Amino acid sequence: GLLAGTGSTNMSHARVTPDTALQKAKNFLKINEAQKALDHLEKLLGSKRHRSWVKTHEKIMLLYIEHAVNLRKSMRFVFIQYRMIASKHGPSMAAITRFFRDLVEKKAAEAKAEAVKAGDAVDNVELEETPESIMLKAVSGEDAKARKDRKILVPWLKYVWESYRTILDTLKSNGELQELYHETARHAFAFCREHKRQNELRKLADLLRHHRSSIANAKYNHSDPVDLSSVETRALYRTTRFHQLKAASELKMWTEAFDTISDIKKDGFDDQTIGSEKFRILYFHRLSEIFWASKNYHLHAYSLGEC
Repeated sequence: GLLAGTGSTNMSHARVTPDTALQKAKNFLKINEAQKALDHLEKLLGSKRHRSWVKTHEKIMLLYIEHAVNLRKSMRFVFIQYRMIASKHGPSMAAITRFFRDLVEKKAAEAKAEAVKAGDAVDNVELEETPESIMLKAVSGEDAKARKDRKILVPWLKYVWESYRTILDTLKSNGELQELYHETARHAFAFCREHKRQNELRKLADLLRHHRSSIANAKYNHSDPVDLSSVETRALYRTTRFHQLKAASELKMWTEAFDTISDIKKDGFDDQTIGSEKFRILYFHRLSEIFWASKNYHLHAYSLGEC
């Protein structure tokens, strides 16, 4: 009897495949059990038995993302799992990442349109709760209408921010997908500019610096590492840092702008990189803005002369 029971359990394990898991999740969705569908797919994605990539894995991720985003569910765990599963299938990882990012941005844009209609004001909302922000909320006596208005857009702003971080953390050391990593960083800077998110811009700049530092100091051998010395990689970092500089300047974050200028200067302007002269002119233009803001008029004039 004991042996028969064990055999039966093994058989039930053997029957679970990406295809059967996908079908079962669809069945759950038919009866409006989205959370059960997500739990079932998450279990499959986390299983060491199913680490060999097949096209169904991609279908599972697309279905998972579609319904997880509706619930604003964190994607960190499943993205880390899929990175392992699709480690030799970069185009698939890129496709699901773009699908996720586009869907989150679309939902946030819809929420913003609804919030504008409702007169929602969200300029200085904390997207990451801190003890200070919780205390401030408790004593500020925010009225019911303000709370209701903020419920429309703020959860989506928080989710977009968390989603960008998830993508950047997942792709940071993947050489094949560096273009997608930098593309996402630029989307995140645009988000900070659009919503006037000074705190998030500071955190984003620090996160990118940390990623680059960890790549430079990595002791392990990665199957497809980021080559910081290549012309292509240097060009990607330069473009991203200019987007960072543009965002910091627009938000009048002069300390952050100056730190970014220092980062760019460390990289230098090599003639091999396409558009290097254009970046050099933009560099001195932004530098002149910083010197003007800090009332350093001699250096402001010098910077303009270099443009």
